[in-house]
Amino acid sequence: MRFFAPLMRTKAVFAAMLLFILAAPGIVTAQDDFPLRPFFPHVPFIETEDLARQYREAIIVDVRTRFENEVASINKAVLLPWGDDFLSRLGRLRAPDGTAPLVIYCNDPTCIRAYQAAQAAINEGYGNVFVYDAGVFAWMRAHPDRATLTGTTPAHPDMALGAEVYAEHRLPYSRFASLTYEPTTLTIDVRDIYHRELVPVMHGLRNIPVEAFLQAVTNRVWTEYTLLILDNDESQTRWLQYFLEANGYLDYYFLAEGVNGLPKLRGVLRPPRDRLAEVTIRQDRLGGLTTTPDIDANDRELFLYLASRVRFENVALVSTEFSGEELRREAAMLLRSAKRLQQAGYLLFSTVSDTLIAQLDPQLVWKGEMEGAIWEKRCREFSETGLARRQAAAKSPDGEVRQ
Repeated sequence: MRFFAPLMRTKAVFAAMLLFILAAPGIVTAQDDFPLRPFFPHVPFIETEDLARQYREAIIVDVRTRFENEVASINKAVLLPWGDDFLSRLGRLRAPDGTAPLVIYCNDPTCIRAYQAAQAAINEGYGNVFVYDAGVFAWMRAHPDRATLTGTTPAHPDMALGAEVYAEHRLPYSRFASLTYEPTTLTIDVRDIYHRELVPVMHGLRNIPVEAFLQAVTNRVWTEYTLLILDNDESQTRWLQYFLEANGYLDYYFLAEGVNGLPKLRGVLRPPRDRLAEVTIRQDRLGGLTTTPDIDANDRELFLYLASRVRFENVALVSTEFSGEELRREAAMLLRSAKRLQQAGYLLFSTVSDTLIAQLDPQLVWKGEMEGAIWEKRCREFSETGLARRQAAAKSPDGEVRQ
């Protein structure tokens, strides 16, 4: 617990942080949205109370960094940080054909590492694998007696004394925005790409997602700055204060109510720059749409419609109801076109309620330039996932993969 010596010497800070992490209404729970589930449709998830019932027999794996684990963890969880050696270390924990539930977790529903680790385990042949995507803080709130927070168990909100310390570091938008012009301030948006529908109009705002933010904090690269930090609704900044205080950062402020609390007015919010980037379409390779068997004009029209609505990288999210009206087709017809395009290798798709989430082949359509490490990685992932789905479809009695 070497990271927390400065924090533990200040009882008021410790108590105030407990209150906000465990009792604040903004903290994510198992009832909130899970934006990554559609991108990992073959990874089973487990709800909080189901995990509680299987707690004794389950093998629970924490794929976060050691620093994150030392802030908060599920009791009895084994720390196996997500990385290149994850599968080899997992093999020493449980055999692929083992029967004990293997439950993998991270911070919250937007933490992709848990999904990636679970998918890798499934691809390696592990059975009975689940992702607990509600995350450690949802678990801590529901079962404080089976959780540890900065070395203390149970992590119960009754231990808290007040909210004064956090309140001292909250600023309204006008004051927060004015400070961004000070030469010694650094303004950071810690939201992930799935939550950055709109960003505040602020001087010098940079997007540094939580994992990279924590690394910078622990390396003490910003100790000379006043940190101005914002998220969607304060659910992340409430527990980020632990990291800041533990590492000696005392000059920092959070945007009160987060981005969701800002008025949706021109001049206050705008689309992020990555959404404004141009979509690159390889016209020379799209010719295959006209020559591929079983692809008709309706299918081609849907693909081009999705390509024009790529949200980030090569992912498009569209309402089947709205899209059906624009394309003058029933939702069922749109889904049949999506299935044919998937079988032909042009896209991967899932559906949530009335939303179609499509990942287009990044070698055909990409938000930005078709180059760099991220683009190459997405190309490999698209190819591997497409192959896995085709293999699953071949084994299915009706030749179809369930979405």
